[in-house]
Amino acid sequence: MDTQSTDSTQALAIVGASGFIGTALCRYVAHDYATRALTRSRHRAAEGSPGSPVHWQACDFFSRGAMREALSGVDQIVYLAHTRVPTARLDQARCSDMDVLQADNCALAATHHGVRQIIYLSGLLPEGNVSDQMLRDRSEIVKVLENYGTPVTVIRTSLVVGPGSSAVSFLTNVVRRLPIMPIPRWAQTMRQPIALADLLRAIKCCLDDPGASGRSFDIGGPESLSTTEIVDRIAESNGRKRSARLVSWFPATLYGWLLRTFSPSTHPGLISFFLQGIRYDMKIDDNPLQKKIAQGALSLSTALKDISLTSPRQSSLGRDRKDFERSSSVRSIQRISLPDSWSSESLSEYYFPWLTKLVWPFVYSHRLEDGSWRIEIRGIKLALLCLRLSESRSSEHRQLYFITGGLLATTSKESQGRMEFRDLAMEPSTIIAIHDFTPKLPWRFYHLTQATIHGWVMGRFQKHMRRYGAKKDSN
Repeated sequence: MDTQSTDSTQALAIVGASGFIGTALCRYVAHDYATRALTRSRHRAAEGSPGSPVHWQACDFFSRGAMREALSGVDQIVYLAHTRVPTARLDQARCSDMDVLQADNCALAATHHGVRQIIYLSGLLPEGNVSDQMLRDRSEIVKVLENYGTPVTVIRTSLVVGPGSSAVSFLTNVVRRLPIMPIPRWAQTMRQPIALADLLRAIKCCLDDPGASGRSFDIGGPESLSTTEIVDRIAESNGRKRSARLVSWFPATLYGWLLRTFSPSTHPGLISFFLQGIRYDMKIDDNPLQKKIAQGALSLSTALKDISLTSPRQSSLGRDRKDFERSSSVRSIQRISLPDSWSSESLSEYYFPWLTKLVWPFVYSHRLEDGSWRIEIRGIKLALLCLRLSESRSSEHRQLYFITGGLLATTSKESQGRMEFRDLAMEPSTIIAIHDFTPKLPWRFYHLTQATIHGWVMGRFQKHMRRYGAKKDSN
């Protein structure tokens, strides 16, 4: 890889800049690029980076319009966004589905503005007898970012070690609380942890080198270590003697419960991701980027000397949670399989009548002349939810409704919920998403009733569409 001189006027957007990698990357590239740090947190954006030329900006990654506006004038993007922290007071969604929706918004905006390159940081693809579902999960965001034609450079790593690392903090919490940390034999796998400083060098190399555009690189540190060796090194950095011990029998479900119990502050999505990957070896293929950063790469023990368990977003995260509680915000995202030749438009037209049949005789869905919907109590025609179709933002492959009223929703000029049906370009499925919904019911009662019923309804609809699609295929 030949490094070229960097045009200091180039605009770089770091999407998901409030994490430990994004925060460090902002400092690292701030004097070489006009750096725009995008974060979902308005509190983190307000904190900024005192003494640094980085421009911090709050952006709703779940909003197509907000993402398009935030990425205006950008030449390159480093995409670090994920949902390992809450996005609302209640998230009724799988992390993977939320990640797909955010990435789709970014890819659309990048294509609209002619962004030259997206650099995406991903996990290494595991070795061995890996399920197709896991391989799809690890490759899905790459496919979404590539959907609309912008070249995507993928940097794949395993454990990134640096100040504020959530994975290292998680393992440290468990090590400190357990006298001996058990490692099941199925989790005794090999990987190459990489120091944050070396990862930043790798990203900078890809930014500076046009030849990296559209390529994928596996990178890691200078040592290949087993799980027990990694845990022992973390224990040593905390003044503990040997802390890990192999055990022959430990079911994955029970092991997950143990990790959650001894690190209750860790987001469940991170623990699930850890458990998913720890079963497999993570090997690195020889490539130009790995050779580039190998010179002077830091060992795990050296990287741990500079460790801090305080996340750079820790102060803003507490204030974000208070905002969620005050607003009682709800986000719900589900992925629905589409039969052949269907689109989000046809699915939305099918969903509301299906809902009427499911909850008959209590509720009736009434379609208005402009394509909007009223969900009413049958017989007395009292509206539970009013959904106004936004014709200007809707198409065959996207239907957007604003929640404008009803007994079950609180609406205002400042905060208006929306319901979206959106097709995914890389597979025959549609995302049904509800954003910024504020229930009118008292929170505890809402959580026990309306939220539970909504989760049940969406689960039934997912199963129904899978069966419906399979039946159509068989015919």
